[in-house]
Amino acid sequence: MNGNYEELQCDKERCWCMDPDTGKPLSKVVPETLVKFLPCYDRSVFEEKTTSNQYLRKCEARSVGIQRTAVQLRLRGTAWLVSDPVLCDATGGFDRTYCDSSSGACYCVDKTGQRSAYFFTNTGTVSSSCSCARDYIDGIITNVRCDGYGNYPTLQKSTASNGWEVDYCSDSEDGWRLSGLVPGLANKPGGGTKPCCLNSTAVDHSYQVQSPPEYQGFFQCRASVTECDSDPNNCVKYMKDCSFGEQ
Repeated sequence: MNGNYEELQCDKERCWCMDPDTGKPLSKVVPETLVKFLPCYDRSVFEEKTTSNQYLRKCEARSVGIQRTAVQLRLRGTAWLVSDPVLCDATGGFDRTYCDSSSGACYCVDKTGQRSAYFFTNTGTVSSSCSCARDYIDGIITNVRCDGYGNYPTLQKSTASNGWEVDYCSDSEDGWRLSGLVPGLANKPGGGTKPCCLNSTAVDHSYQVQSPPEYQGFFQCRASVTECDSDPNNCVKYMKDCSFGEQ
C-alpha cells in the first residue's frame, strides 16, 4: 500500500473510478449493481473487498453484518430480534448516542463507536443528543461545557467585552445563542437577590416590525418568576438587545 487513492471507490451502494494520485473522479457514478461496467473494475479485487467490508465504514460494516446475519437466520427459520440496533450517522460513522438495552445505560460515542466519559441511564424521559460531547470529541469545541447527558446546557454564562458576567440561553443541539445577554447577578442594575429571567415571552417584540412571530427567537432557560427577576428596567430590556456585550 503506497497511500494513494484506490481506483475503485464505493459508498452507499454507489461506485465510481478515481485517479489514484489526485482523488478526482474518472467516471460516472453508477449503482453498485452496475459496477462491473466501470473501466477500473476488477472482479477479484472487488469481491475481496466487499466480502471483507473494506468499502464500508465501521458503523456501516457492522450494520450490514447484522442484516446479513438476520437474513441467513430467517432463511433457516429463526427470527432474530436485534436488541441493540446499530445506528449510523450521515457520514457512515456511528450515531452520537449508543444505548445498551441489557443495562439500560446510554453513552455518547465518537464516529468509531468508542465510548466517551458521558453516559446516563435510559429512562425514556431523558432527552439527549450527545451533540456537545460529539463536538468536543471531534475537536470542534475545546472547552467542555456539556451537561451530564452530553448536551449543550440551555443556560450559559460568559464574560462580555465590558467585563460583566452575562447569562444567556443557547440551543441544546448546537450551542448557538438564542437570547440577548443579560447581566449576571453581580452586575445586575438595581441589585437584588434574584438573577435576571431569560424568557422570551416577557420580551416586547413590537420593535421587530419586519419579523413575523414565527421567526422571533424563543428561549425559556430561566423563566420561573419565583427564582428570577423579571423587572423591565433591570433585566427585560437586555433580553432583546443582541448587540449588548457582543464578544
